[in-house]
Amino acid sequence: PYTTLFRSSRRLGPHATLPLTASKYALALSWDRSGKPIDVDLQCVVVDNKGSIIDAVYYNNMKALKCLTHSGDERTGDASGYDEVIWVNLTRMPQTVAMLVFVVAAHTGGFLRDVRNGMLHVLEERKDNEVACFAMEQSSAQVDVVASLCRSGGGGWTLTVIDEPAQHGQ
Repeated sequence: PYTTLFRSSRRLGPHATLPLTASKYALALSWDRSGKPIDVDLQCVVVDNKGSIIDAVYYNNMKALKCLTHSGDERTGDASGYDEVIWVNLTRMPQTVAMLVFVVAAHTGGFLRDVRNGMLHVLEERKDNEVACFAMEQSSAQVDVVASLCRSGGGGWTLTVIDEPAQHGQ
C-alpha cells in the first residue's frame, strides 16, 4: 500500500495544470486492495501533431519511442509504494509528438470505484521526488482518461488532470 512518505507534494484537483520544466517525469499509480484483488493498469498513448496515435506503453509493451518506460504489471495493489510507473524522458521525445494521454483501466476483478486509496503521483527526475499527486476518480467505468502531457507551441510541456471516463468504457 502507498504510504504517506511524500506529504509535501502539491495536491492537484480536476482540470488542474502543472508546467513541466525538468527533462524527466513519471506518472505513478498506487492503490490498495479493497476486498477482492483488482488488477488496475496504467497506460500511456502517444499522439503525434496530426492527431494520430503512433505508439503506446503499458504492461505488455513496456518501452515506446526510446523515451517512455513502463515499470511492469502489478495485479493486486498489494505492493508497497507505487504500484505501476510510466517514466517519460521529455528531452528524447520526438518533435512530432504533441500529446501523451494517460489512462487507468480496471483490467480484472471489478471497476475503478472498487479500488481503495487510488492515487496518481507526478514524479520529477527520480522516484523519491514526488512533486504533485491527485486522487483517482471513483468511477463506475472500467477505463478512465486521467491526465495528459501536452507540448506547447514554444516546445514546453504541461500536465493536465483530465479524470474522465473513457467513451463506452474502452
